[in-house]
Formats: sequence, C-alpha cells, structure tokens
Amino acid sequence: FLFYSGYNKNENMGKTVLICKDLQTVIGCGVLGEEVKEKKLVAEMASYPGYTGTLNAAGMVTVTFHDDDTFKVHFDVSGLQANCKNCGIHIHAGVSCATHKEVKGHGWNSVVVQDLWTTEGGAFYNTDMNGMGEGYFEIFNGFGYEENLDHAVVIHASDGSRVGCGVLK
Repeated sequence: FLFYSGYNKNENMGKTVLICKDLQTVIGCGVLGEEVKEKKLVAEMASYPGYTGTLNAAGMVTVTFHDDDTFKVHFDVSGLQANCKNCGIHIHAGVSCATHKEVKGHGWNSVVVQDLWTTEGGAFYNTDMNGMGEGYFEIFNGFGYEENLDHAVVIHASDGSRVGCGVLK
C-alpha cells in the first residue's frame, strides 16, 4: 500500500514506522531504509560446530530470490564426502553456527508450505571423487529474503550427519 506522509523519500529515511492495532496499542514497528535491489544472500561455509570427523567443509552458498520469493540456491563447496550423491544442503531455522543448539532444524514456514528441504524437494548436492560439488536448485520455503537473512545453512553427509555450516549474510 501507499501513503503520503508529507515528506519525500530522503526525508523519511531512518524514521520509525509504527503499526497499531488501535489508537492505543502498538503491535509492531520498523525503521525505514533503502529498498534492497538485488535480493541475494551468501553463506561462507565451514565445519559444523562440534564436528570432529575427517571432512573439512568449505566454500560458498549463494541464495538469489525471485520476485515471488522462490529462490535459487547455488553452491560451490569442497572438503566434503567423495562421491556424495543426493546429499542434503538446507537453510535451517537457527541464526548461528556457534553451537549445534543454535543451528536448529530445517527452516520453513509451515503455514505456507511443507518442508521441502528434502531430496524429493530437490534440496541436495552431489560431489565428485575429490569431495567437491557445484550446482544449484530452485526452492520455496515459505519465507522471503528478509526472513532467510542471518539463517544457518547446513551441509549434510550421505548418512545425514551435519558436516558444514555457514550463516546467510
């Protein structure tokens, strides 16, 4: 929706907007800022917190959002299990890779969509004999750019164990 505040775009930048239930009750607020033109998030991947195995996950995961909030997950990763086929790579509900507890489980909006962070949903990668993988898949988790920002991305081995983690920035 549009509204006219009597000020131009530059004069409104940095101002607080309140969302009110009624004249007395504020239910939300935000600060006006520049619109994000290119909706792209990038996670630099590293080993999963507490992982003690022989793999050394590394690389980048880039998430590029379309106008309808579907998005492309592009991965260029290494240090993973050799010849890993249909191995999981997912955005998780957590917003940190500091501890296992903070990573949480798969991130999706259960009101809008089922959990598509599955092989059947297309959320997987394959590696070569050197443990390197590069590719992409398209997906929708019920959340847009803003709701996926700062969330953890997890790389799984073929047995489902968590071997890599990075935070989308």
